[in-house]
Amino acid sequence: MKTKSGLHSLLVEQLHELVRCAPLLAMVILVGIETQAETRKPRIVVNITVDGLRSDLIDAFSSLYDGGGFRLLMEKGRVFSNAEYPNDNLNRASSIATLSTGTVPYDHGIIDVQWLDRNTLRHVYCVEDAVFRGLNTTEQYSPSNLSVSTIADELKVATKGAAIVYSFAPTGDAAVLNAGHAADGAFWLDRHSHQWVSTSYYGDEMPTWINAINSRTQSGAQTALVDVNRIVGDMVESCFKYTTIGNDEIPDYLALTLTALQPNQEASQIYCNLDEIIGNIITTTESNVGQDNALFIFTSTGTAEEEIVDLDEYRIPTGNFYINRTANLLNMMLMAVYGHGSYVEAVSGNQIYLNRKLVEEKQLNMSEVFDRCHDLLLQSEGVKDAYSAQRLLQGAWTPAISKLRNSYNTRLSGDIVVQVAPGWHIVNEDDNYRKLVRESCVNFPIIIYGLGVQPGLVETPVSTDCIAATLASVMRIRAPNACRSKALPIFAETAK
Repeated sequence: MKTKSGLHSLLVEQLHELVRCAPLLAMVILVGIETQAETRKPRIVVNITVDGLRSDLIDAFSSLYDGGGFRLLMEKGRVFSNAEYPNDNLNRASSIATLSTGTVPYDHGIIDVQWLDRNTLRHVYCVEDAVFRGLNTTEQYSPSNLSVSTIADELKVATKGAAIVYSFAPTGDAAVLNAGHAADGAFWLDRHSHQWVSTSYYGDEMPTWINAINSRTQSGAQTALVDVNRIVGDMVESCFKYTTIGNDEIPDYLALTLTALQPNQEASQIYCNLDEIIGNIITTTESNVGQDNALFIFTSTGTAEEEIVDLDEYRIPTGNFYINRTANLLNMMLMAVYGHGSYVEAVSGNQIYLNRKLVEEKQLNMSEVFDRCHDLLLQSEGVKDAYSAQRLLQGAWTPAISKLRNSYNTRLSGDIVVQVAPGWHIVNEDDNYRKLVRESCVNFPIIIYGLGVQPGLVETPVSTDCIAATLASVMRIRAPNACRSKALPIFAETAK
């Protein structure tokens, strides 16, 4: 009995024979069949996101790689070398949410790893949710703050729940935001024991096979020396061993988050370890589903490790912008103009939250209040500019303002965003917050490999929100419901 692949080969062979008799008709049919073969659906999509990955460091240690990881991806994959995010204020959580939803924080609602809750005036973790209990952990998480669908959600809908979707990551935010709302499970590593934990949002109990893996985990003191990337990578083999992922023609989805931000390791060691782990992930996957049945997506969060450098020593312009002190000055100025009251409610990062209720009670003109705040902020040393919500959402469009606007969320963000000059530190003495401002680009690639993807280098800049659209096109499902981007050209007929 002929297999599908055998019948396909026989048909193609017969059509080649027909070229001599009816060349035009045969060639049309032949191209159609070969194109369909090249763009068949994958059995599994493996989405690998590396927090803080940099192109320059991938290249710097290329002579140390064994050929199965970075080198394989660079040589055999479709490499979009100039990738960028469509928003500012890059951080792990908002970047992963953008990758999974195909849109920006303005839509998906994940503006940072944590933000200020206007109702309680306390900082909340982006996936924090007291409704659901932690499994093997006291941490209570869910994707409830993610306002739109993810590519994994759409896959679940398209397959009526038949697709298998798992997400593994070192942190809860990465695991949950990559998994989305409808996944079979999102798992992350406990900070102390390095055992796998989860949330009851995806199921009341931990899977038996993951509990079995945890039971074999050594004590926290011993596992603290283990590279978390290796622990995440090892879950690929476990998935194939203990579940039916990749076993049929229905596409499944495996999201993995690794990290290049490990302060206690040399960069060369981090990237060599990543090379080995990525190579093992590819080899394990292809050995279980077949070399041409898996699609791999590889990219970075676009973030960079915080630099601890005394810029004064090198006479580079620098300084501290104390946002808590500035907020107090703003409040004093507004009291002098409008009377007694707490007009500035709170600050978080580089954002200032005004007391909207007080402004409404006093029947003040909000635009006028913004203008007064703006004028005072521009007199503060280290301030490059300040943007009110009104200016961001209704002002004239420029590329810079577009990225700021994409980072802004009307429900969660502050009323004023302070743009501090590069080289300066934003400091909040009240909560010990300190961040060095850098606007320099972090170069990183998007690499797509497997499933007949056309190898090659594409230097044209591309945006990371295209990834969800590309995966949707490959799996022949709808893109996430807020994804407006087009698919990247990755196959021979489109990658010209």
